[in-house]
Amino acid sequence: MRDAAAVPTVVLTAEQARHVQGPVNMMLSTCGPLGRPQVTRGIGCRVSPDQRSISVLVHAAAATRVLEDVRANGRVAVVSTD
Repeated sequence: MRDAAAVPTVVLTAEQARHVQGPVNMMLSTCGPLGRPQVTRGIGCRVSPDQRSISVLVHAAAATRVLEDVRANGRVAVVSTD
């Protein structure tokens, strides 16, 4: 995982927090050690009270490789659309 100090801090606005926790389509994408991309669907999202972090929920069985990549390198891209 990356050093938390090296990751820029972003604070979601109230509108952004409402959006990602609402009825949206979420996709997560990762990249493994050989550069192979993986993608899975997010099924929900929780925003921390300070709006500095989010937890995206996935079906573990459908997201095995994505979860492995996140554990290995901590990098993930999340896209949400309504």
